[in-house]
Amino acid sequence: MSGWKPGLWYFRQHKMHKDNLSSILPACQADYQTSAPLIANTMTALADRLFGGGNPQKGLRVLQQLFIRRGNRFSFQFTDVVRTEGQVVGVAVSYPGKMLGRLGFSMALQLWKIYGSLEFGRFVRRSLPLAEIREARVGDYFINTLSVAPSWQGQCIGTALLDFLERKAKRLRLRTCALSVDLGNHRARSLYERRGYEVVETIEAKRLKAIGGFGGHHRMVKVI
Repeated sequence: MSGWKPGLWYFRQHKMHKDNLSSILPACQADYQTSAPLIANTMTALADRLFGGGNPQKGLRVLQQLFIRRGNRFSFQFTDVVRTEGQVVGVAVSYPGKMLGRLGFSMALQLWKIYGSLEFGRFVRRSLPLAEIREARVGDYFINTLSVAPSWQGQCIGTALLDFLERKAKRLRLRTCALSVDLGNHRARSLYERRGYEVVETIEAKRLKAIGGFGGHHRMVKVI
């Protein structure tokens, strides 16, 4: 799907001002500096621990390296961005659930090249608890990341991104959209519930909570 520019009807419906009219476009590799931090924001301390071994700057650099590469779970290839006033103020990473396994394997190979064999081994040990977590089913359209810059929150940019992603899912003839919300993130859960998403599974990850502050997530699904 090419870029989508919401019409004035959309902003009247959502009580947005014409001056905030934004375009949703496919990301490019050059967006790594602005998009990777927004992706990291949704992962909270997990990104620092998982990709950086506790070093936030290193974790962000690894996410940036993944973003500019093709065929992984955080690639620009599967990212759409919201541009307003020439800057990226929102990002969404998404793909069909059936691609999760292939993208995860490809990402592992890329991380081996990014880290080197010794540090990659440490990454594998850190990520093992994630193996118990299911994020989407084969027939879902999986919304991996949806993030809006803090200074632009409350202006329905997240709503516009969700609408856009659900349209993509329909074009692929998928009937459900799935996403994950961290346990304790009541604000995000309420937002998605207002949009018609329902909690279908709650997964706790006690080992990850102890080492990275991530206790698990709610898997939420919407029939579209």
